[in-house]
Amino acid sequence: MLCLGLDPDSEYLSMSVGSSTDVLAIYSQKIKGNKRGGIESMLKALCHHIPAFVKSLHLEPIWPMRIIIEGQRIYPGSKARPNDMIKLSKIAGAAAGVFAMYLPDTKILIPEPREWKGSVPKAVHQARTYTKLGWGYTKCKDYSYPQHPTVGQGLTQSEWKHMGDSIGLHMWGASNIT
Repeated sequence: MLCLGLDPDSEYLSMSVGSSTDVLAIYSQKIKGNKRGGIESMLKALCHHIPAFVKSLHLEPIWPMRIIIEGQRIYPGSKARPNDMIKLSKIAGAAAGVFAMYLPDTKILIPEPREWKGSVPKAVHQARTYTKLGWGYTKCKDYSYPQHPTVGQGLTQSEWKHMGDSIGLHMWGASNIT
């Protein structure tokens, strides 16, 4: 089964499509215009970029996908700021709404981080994902990026911070959702 993964962020829109063992397509776009932590530009961008990416896949006649969007949760003892988690939840909800309008017959799941990657840190989980794909990886402080990806060769290291989770989400969804 193919799945589409989306990692919500207030600056980067990162989506990937693939199976439990492969990446067919990715989409990464930096969304400009958010000021002082605002998310309005991202919310508006979702309405344009999600349909554009879906159309570019040319899968409409055989759309067997599940949409997997990372949900948010404020975990006790977490270093994450609650207001940031609320903003990301709004973005995830808006993305789910756009997908629901554009692809009304497609199942949308919004798993919390511990549901899809356990309590493994981002950098470790991303390294495992890239290793599973045969891409190798370089580990940074709080994320990993691939050494030899088969897609997205033009992405910056900071774009991979979010793309790695998008890929992990779609691989998790394809492995665990029936």
